[in-house]
Amino acid sequence: MNRRTYLQAVVATGVGAGLSGCLDGESGLAGKEITTQTPVPFSPADDPWQELTENRDRNSISASGRGRLQRGEYASWQFQTGLNPSLSYSLTVDGEHSLDVFPMAGDAYGVYRERREARFYDNVVAVGASDTTRGGEIGRGAVYQLVFDNTEVFGSAAESAVPFEFEATATYET
Repeated sequence: MNRRTYLQAVVATGVGAGLSGCLDGESGLAGKEITTQTPVPFSPADDPWQELTENRDRNSISASGRGRLQRGEYASWQFQTGLNPSLSYSLTVDGEHSLDVFPMAGDAYGVYRERREARFYDNVVAVGASDTTRGGEIGRGAVYQLVFDNTEVFGSAAESAVPFEFEATATYET
């Protein structure tokens, strides 16, 4: 028997056995409840910024902004620094809601977008934050992302849209 004939026989036998098991009422899925899981929403916000300003001088870059994230959305502020950077930011969320904030290197952002475990700068992460200020050194890198997250993938998510404001400053050596 050649390989093609063998594979056709295996597939036909498997399909037939599976169908007969489902139809006999004794085995298979007859009378059983089937549940499926819907993937958790996770996508970049199309246009989250109602206002975003950025300033740069010789040893720092700063930004401030107002945004709005729907449930399942995230947005980021990308920035570049020189040597030995540190980051400080404040976040204020309107109402009873909260957001997660994940500072990370630029290469970790690609991993994050694929829903995989990314390396965050844990010393400045905020999970379930509504009014917070964080600060500390961030690892070596050239490009960074400050991610504002309203998804359940890595933290918590609000049930509805979340309006927020932030201010951030990265300082570094030249």
